[in-house]
Amino acid sequence: MTLQALCYTCEIDWTAVRRPAETEIERALARARRLNRLNGVTGAILLYPDRLVQWLEGNANGLADSVDCASRDPRLRGDIRILCKGNVETRLFGRCWLYFADYREADARPDGLLGQLGGEESALACEDLRRELRAVAAHLEPARFTHAAMLV
Repeated sequence: MTLQALCYTCEIDWTAVRRPAETEIERALARARRLNRLNGVTGAILLYPDRLVQWLEGNANGLADSVDCASRDPRLRGDIRILCKGNVETRLFGRCWLYFADYREADARPDGLLGQLGGEESALACEDLRRELRAVAAHLEPARFTHAAMLV
């Protein structure tokens, strides 16, 4: 089975959010993590003020199911844009069904490509994005034993 990575972006329709934003985010993350676990998909969601970027890793069917689910989410506006897709040797987020990074506040955003993704709409090279995401994935390393137990 070939391991693939896929990254997409889409706009958030905050008018479709019926609960307080923090509650809605927690519910959406819990649902996405359950789906990822069923599909053997790992990855990360990067939340910007009006956009989200999601990096997914797994087999082609699992990735397709995750993107299909997102495409039907009424809180997301417009089309999902695939930023990159390709085969990868290893997972960046192998110890986490879905890592969450909140970049809604400007001072929380990292420098470089990840800081710019909140407004980025053009295609990217997966390897460039993967290189940037290594720093995000490094936040999981101190909790590797806890996360390994959670992935049972």
